[in-house]
Amino acid sequence: MSTPSQHHSKESMSLRNSLICITASLLFLFQFLFSKCAFGLTPEKKSFLATLHDVPPGWMEQQIQKDFAPFKQGISQTMIENIYPPLNPSERLLIRFKIINNQLLSFDQSHDWTGRSNIIRNALNFLIDAVGLPNLDMVITMHDGIVDFPKETKGPILTFAKIKNMQCGILIPDMEALDGYDNNSSLRKEALESVPWENKEQKVFWRGSTTGGFFTKDNWSSFPRSKLTLLSLQRPELVDAKFTNIVQCEPEVPSILSERQLVSSHVSVNDHLKYRYLVDVDGNSCTYSRCYWILLSNSLLFKSGSDHVQWYYKGLRPYQHYVPLEHDMADIFEKIEWAKKHDEEVKQIAAQATTFAVHSLSIENIYLYFYKVLLEYARLATEPFCKNIMRNKPEKGELGPNQFVVPLFTIIPLLQGNHTCPSRPQAFYFKLFNRICPPGAA
Repeated sequence: MSTPSQHHSKESMSLRNSLICITASLLFLFQFLFSKCAFGLTPEKKSFLATLHDVPPGWMEQQIQKDFAPFKQGISQTMIENIYPPLNPSERLLIRFKIINNQLLSFDQSHDWTGRSNIIRNALNFLIDAVGLPNLDMVITMHDGIVDFPKETKGPILTFAKIKNMQCGILIPDMEALDGYDNNSSLRKEALESVPWENKEQKVFWRGSTTGGFFTKDNWSSFPRSKLTLLSLQRPELVDAKFTNIVQCEPEVPSILSERQLVSSHVSVNDHLKYRYLVDVDGNSCTYSRCYWILLSNSLLFKSGSDHVQWYYKGLRPYQHYVPLEHDMADIFEKIEWAKKHDEEVKQIAAQATTFAVHSLSIENIYLYFYKVLLEYARLATEPFCKNIMRNKPEKGELGPNQFVVPLFTIIPLLQGNHTCPSRPQAFYFKLFNRICPPGAA
């Protein structure tokens, strides 16, 4: 039987804990009202949050599950430690990012001569501010794709593109997508629809760089882009293809290409729109924004066969969004003649491609895909990624082990009694709420 003093002590403890919970809730509410809620969210973040109510395109989940299939047994800290730093981050442009209690940290970025890591940082901070992210420890390559990685690489590496079936690669939206395709006014739908279908010349048009390998005086003609330019010499009334940027080559190559009349001056995106057929040929990797704006261009996309894939390629369907070509494009004349005889059909293909680009490749869906990848990555983590980090003294800008910061609006659905964020399990909110106000505290 408790004494009056003990009873009073319990009541005091209960009152104190209740006050702590109320204070914590008020602090979160303050944060919500002045930094994260509808008053503080940018239009971009509001638009992104709205997509969480929608059913995403089916191809998103298919691609994500395919990429993570090799890691269904879990992603361990050992896997990450075996990638970074052992796989030479400077050579392979690897950047290690960590998210701890919704604070973004990254390792040395001095070797990232591309500047792409800044785009990734901005994208991660966008998601942290908009919806919050789980603790993560991940490696992302800033290369055009996964380059020269050992076949025995066991851990996941996030990448903008990869060779089909490369098991260590987890596709994420490319840097141009995350930076916003439509930041370039020439890539906006209104600009790309400026030339009506009927006014476009019935010819394949291509301009680009000498990429896809190192061009020498002996091998230059073996690359897919070179094959396309040589085909244009055979049937110039059907194909107009030339190089505008000579790179990755021996000193003799520029003169060889010029002598064969395979070099042209730069041609703007708007001038490409004068042609009814535009071709996409991979170089060192996928062509990123080029494929996007061709899909959006109201011209027909001819896409050459390639083993390189991007995050949204599973959503593209041959003869629904594009017309496929062989890897060496030997069938291009046949496909052009077919397109000319089936003009209404290919016009419809071009329209369906535009619809796909407008809806599936919107900035909201770009960030939704990235977000879903990060959630799946965290779900497969076999141990808390902040566990080993917190044993040491926090780095500058890093939170201590007892600090727990999360945007309040991520628990608002729980408090309202509904679940408005289908991609975040209800259990997450209960865990979060219990972290703020543990059972028995009130």
